[in-house]
Amino acid sequence: MLRNALCLLFLFGLSTPLAADGVDLTGTWIAESDGTQVSVTFTAKGRITIVEKTALGSGTSHGRYRTQGAEIRVVLDGTTDVLRYPYQLQGGVLLVRDQDGTQLRFTRAGKKADKGTKTAGKAGPGCTPVTTLVQWIHTDRGGLRHPATGQWLEAFRMWVPEGWRVTGGVRWKINARTVHTIKRSDLVNPAVIEFTIEAPDGDAAITVYPEDHFTDLSGAPAARMFPKGSDYGGRTSWPVLDPRGYVQQILLPRYFRTARGVRIVGHKNAPELAAHFRDELMQFNRVAPSAGIARMSLAAGITTVDFQARGKAYREHFVTAPMYIRMPGMVMWWPRMAWSVRARKDCMERMLPSLLTSIYSFRLNAWWFLLYERLRHDNWAGVAAVDATIAKIDSAIVASRAKTASKIHRQLYPVITGLSTKGAPGYAPLALDGTKNHAVDPEGRLRELPDTTNMNDLPPGWKPMKQVPIK
Repeated sequence: MLRNALCLLFLFGLSTPLAADGVDLTGTWIAESDGTQVSVTFTAKGRITIVEKTALGSGTSHGRYRTQGAEIRVVLDGTTDVLRYPYQLQGGVLLVRDQDGTQLRFTRAGKKADKGTKTAGKAGPGCTPVTTLVQWIHTDRGGLRHPATGQWLEAFRMWVPEGWRVTGGVRWKINARTVHTIKRSDLVNPAVIEFTIEAPDGDAAITVYPEDHFTDLSGAPAARMFPKGSDYGGRTSWPVLDPRGYVQQILLPRYFRTARGVRIVGHKNAPELAAHFRDELMQFNRVAPSAGIARMSLAAGITTVDFQARGKAYREHFVTAPMYIRMPGMVMWWPRMAWSVRARKDCMERMLPSLLTSIYSFRLNAWWFLLYERLRHDNWAGVAAVDATIAKIDSAIVASRAKTASKIHRQLYPVITGLSTKGAPGYAPLALDGTKNHAVDPEGRLRELPDTTNMNDLPPGWKPMKQVPIK
């Protein structure tokens, strides 16, 4: 989108002024796209101001422009790159086409502007904006290799502020476990991406949180056996949460244990983001139909949190998108995406464009992604084969037990009556045939006696068994 390109190039180099000529665009123009408002102000002196407002906040950049033919050419302050945008002016409507083919429809608003607009908001002391980005290329060492060269594959890349600390990346869960502690979910979801990009002073950061898997068993008979927080087949038993609830119940308790005054100060649903992920799933399913989205649903939201740490006030914006798969008696769910941007509260407005530019630049390597999905598919197939074998063994055990129980029943039925016996040393009460006489031999074994046996004339060491009716 146009706003992403402008935000990215705002962070580079030196400026080259351009004079405005050609068509008169002076004035302020406003466009709405994907829940974002973009305001562009052209001045008669060739200055341009772009203001972007999103649910996360606003960002402003300045530069110079001119029209040439059917293009608007822009050079932002601090850059040397010329941005070229085809446009059409139709009465009071300005149509601008981005380089990726996206078209924004601007309408004129307010009076013509003779001066550029200053950056909105006041920044506190020490709020130094990012001026240079460097590319971080994360190689999945110890993970997946290129099938042709055998080299470790690049997993992803993104632009990060120069000099900021980068920790984390791809984490293979099975590498940190012994064989007997590997869970089922570790096989079907063997890796997670989690990392933090933090300013040298710790006052600003970008965090990508790992993918956790949950199961809501509230509609299943086994719900009492798996209370909230317990392990259920490698997944955590937990009721379904919406985006705000996920931040409040999962992320804040887990990652904000040492912060003080943690409170949610704002939340906004993001249906456009949820729709984007649904479209992405449908496109992926055309390539990998086995992934299917039957009974799937998604929700997305932006949650704002204020807190205090190290004697400073901070603000953090969380963007989360939980995905749900509804099945009879249960719901399996996990965060399709969970990331946040943090800055000092008085610096957030100035830092936000840089932070968003960095996180929006994240790109997975297609090779790595496809090989990872194939690995997950193969693991699923392996788990299914193991499950089938276990089920076969369980069936054989059940059949064997049934056969044994039937045999025991046939053999003991003749001696089962409604009488109880007492007096056998070391034996619990038994149900015996009341029409027969019984005695305990010298070795303590219970014996059934012939009908002709005189109970008052038993061999030495034998004791008669007394029988009493069950009451």
